[in-house]
Amino acid sequence: MGMAAVHGMSLEEFLALPDDGQRHELLHGVHIVTPAPRLSHDIIRAEFDHRLHQIAATRDDVIVLGDQTEVHLDHDTVVQPDVVVFPWDRKNPPRSWTECRVPLLAVEVLSPSTAALARGKRRVSYLARGIEEYWIVDLEAQAVERWRQGFTQPEIVSGDLAFALSVGLAGTINLREVFARIES
Repeated sequence: MGMAAVHGMSLEEFLALPDDGQRHELLHGVHIVTPAPRLSHDIIRAEFDHRLHQIAATRDDVIVLGDQTEVHLDHDTVVQPDVVVFPWDRKNPPRSWTECRVPLLAVEVLSPSTAALARGKRRVSYLARGIEEYWIVDLEAQAVERWRQGFTQPEIVSGDLAFALSVGLAGTINLREVFARIES
């Protein structure tokens, strides 16, 4: 099953949608609904979530969130990355998704129905709003397209993915180990 799109939706209409268990996003006023991902997608999403949680475990100035996290990029764009790292103020935490700042890092695991959006409108929207890093995880290529501010092309990584964000969060993810979880 592919994705469905409805054009001309407002943020208020989007926020009033009932929770039906599907992935809903609003990209520049276009409401997009995508089907549940494949098992391999969820396994790799969980691997990135787990590894980023391990890297951030001792930090109180960031938070790692997984599936169904809403990122409000502007008045007509709400996306749901597979994994996201937000700056976090424990003394004054946000009370709703609309209060969360632009994430430091977003991870999207490609699915056949979402690949064009991830590489197109989502990427452009994230980078325009100032995200530091946007990782597009390609299951078929077993690689990550790493997009960063100031770069016009992605870095294609298939070995060790080393990163350092402006808040001092840094680490390395061994992609061979991550993708080994879905190899037959």
